[in-house]
Amino acid sequence: YNTNSLVEMGIKGFSKVFPEQKEITFVNMKGKRIAIDVMAIMYKSIMGNFTLTNKAGRITNHITTCVSLMLKLKSYNIGQVWVFDYDKRESECKTFHNPLKKEEVALRTRKRTKSLAEAAKLREQIKLIKASKPKTEEEIMFSSDDENDTKVLEEKLHKKEKAISRVEPWMLDDIIIILNFLNIKWVMAPKGYEGECIASRLTQDDVDIVDAVFSPDSDVPLFGAKIFIRDVPRKKKLAYYDLDVLKNTHSITQSELIVAGVVLGSDFYHDKEKKLFRGIG
Repeated sequence: YNTNSLVEMGIKGFSKVFPEQKEITFVNMKGKRIAIDVMAIMYKSIMGNFTLTNKAGRITNHITTCVSLMLKLKSYNIGQVWVFDYDKRESECKTFHNPLKKEEVALRTRKRTKSLAEAAKLREQIKLIKASKPKTEEEIMFSSDDENDTKVLEEKLHKKEKAISRVEPWMLDDIIIILNFLNIKWVMAPKGYEGECIASRLTQDDVDIVDAVFSPDSDVPLFGAKIFIRDVPRKKKLAYYDLDVLKNTHSITQSELIVAGVVLGSDFYHDKEKKLFRGIG
């Protein structure tokens, strides 16, 4: 299992403020039950350093990443419950479990719309430059490198395309088909809820369906997951967090942990565009 992405998702700089209590491998979770934050893992996979496609040109990164994780967990006899965000195809959600999430979604939509327009402009520039490339030896001799070299523009376009990447509904269907085929449990979050919220709830004592949540998204502890594990970039290790140990070590309550997430930057922060907390910490 490897998403090939070094992006720390969720709380910005979470691991610097709250270092993991220890590093483990999946061997240490043998016989345990883990809830998988599907959407975060799929998003990180398509944001990785490479893109895999099938013959039709459709991205398959999500399949490679998720199947690899499924098989690895099975090999260590680790119970799995894959938890999806609510299905946005069923109905458009006007309310969320976290009211501030609505503003975060609106912010992401504005950013994506802007990036789509910028990507279209870059494609047009590349197209025009390629169309005006010199065709004869004489034209090549008197042409400038800047006019012919589209490498810089293509690199910018690649970054923009990554910025507008998102988990598409058909990608979810791909993973659900595979989960059903492998007889692995999965659940869809109720309307307005994120998978990490439901996954965290499954760890709590009165439910006790899983022992831990696995996600690249570091805001999982803010949802109350008793045990949170995530992959450590460039290491074949997992960062392990026990929520009670984290709070006792730093002498904070759950509410204060959420406040820390606000200050560092998360979906709980409703005014990120103004960046009021930049430079704090």
